[in-house]
Amino acid sequence: MNHNENDNSNQDESMLLKELEASKMIHKQIAILNSAADLNAAIEEVLICVGRYMNAERAYIFEESDGLYSNTVEWCAPGVRPEKDTLQNIQKEDITWISPLSAGNCVIISDIEKIKSSDPFMYDILSRQNIKSVIEAPITINGVLSGFIGVDNAPEDITRLIADSLSLLGSFIGI
Repeated sequence: MNHNENDNSNQDESMLLKELEASKMIHKQIAILNSAADLNAAIEEVLICVGRYMNAERAYIFEESDGLYSNTVEWCAPGVRPEKDTLQNIQKEDITWISPLSAGNCVIISDIEKIKSSDPFMYDILSRQNIKSVIEAPITINGVLSGFIGVDNAPEDITRLIADSLSLLGSFIGI
């Protein structure tokens, strides 16, 4: 094995270990939700754990009611301004990622500057909050989108690692 192959093997092994660690963290959060006497308090605790694990600035849940989406639960890192109260009653049609979320897919925007011209409404909402990147995962009930769990400004390497696990968590929250 030459030096480059050894480096690639070590990188692959490191990536697999990080994926396993992320998966274990999410499964632990699911166990917390599953055994919670107070589901709302458990969801808040889960957002704290996910946000801290991902080294994010915010972790949150949006829920749908009558075609409007509202931020209902939020965790913010120290020094980050809460946005929950300003993110209420957003029209379903204005949230670009509702369609992919409805199909069960995560949405990852690693640089919101890339949506500035294609999606000015979402760009304005995100940029005024100093958001540079987002990951959104669907929350479904009986296969129907009822909301989404999201994380802002997490490092890209951890975002890609946790996307599938975050979808699993979103599915469990919807149960």
